Amino acid sequence: MLVFAIRHPKEGVILFGAGLPEDLGGLGAKRVKGAALSPFKVEPGRDIISQLGKRGIKAEDVKWVVLPDLAPEWAGRAGSFPNATVMVSAQAWFNSKRKELESDLPDPRAFVPEERLKIVDLSKDLPYGPFEHGRDLLSDGALVVVDLEGGVAGGIGLWVNLDSGPALLAGPAAFVYDNIYDSALPDRRFVVDVSSFAWNARAMRLAQEAVPRLVIVPAHDLSTLKLSPRPDLTLAP
Repeated sequence: MLVFAIRHPKEGVILFGAGLPEDLGGLGAKRVKGAALSPFKVEPGRDIISQLGKRGIKAEDVKWVVLPDLAPEWAGRAGSFPNATVMVSAQAWFNSKRKELESDLPDPRAFVPEERLKIVDLSKDLPYGPFEHGRDLLSDGALVVVDLEGGVAGGIGLWVNLDSGPALLAGPAAFVYDNIYDSALPDRRFVVDVSSFAWNARAMRLAQEAVPRLVIVPAHDLSTLKLSPRPDLTLAP
């Protein structure tokens, strides 16, 4: 379960993802049992707030939280950062089919403080490279939110321009390395649109070909960071 902290020289700390909720039991025992989340328990000192604190980042220091999805592994602690604007796509926030599928779970929107919510509709934005839509988050070229709907409804990724080259945080548009580089498709039960999922994988490969320094990081796989180590991409346990 990955969360990414980006230190912007002027805007402060930006998070991509917000980590698991403190109480997984609140997700509903019926659905968690036997699901991908069932083995996970947030141990004391391992939650996102504690891990950021060990690296000198207070919850108050976070200025933006970009949510690639509303699932609990991405949005569970979105309300824990009192000074942060929380960004989510309109397609995720208002998706009626998703609400039906999650009818026996607590509404994931409850994780997000609405007074600091920023809902974005990327469908009207211009393309960014091979991606259908992209938006410059801070209007300085450092961070570009890209439309990666397919793995989930309204899924978004984040293109980060670093000193040693760009990184693409794929979010749920790719679960593991094989989804991108070996065209391996996931079980249909875990994606909303297999065709869009495959299209996004192709777009990511095209981006990699155009920008060889690009490092693409899937949702649950750190192998790309180990295969292409970079001084400005550090791992924390």
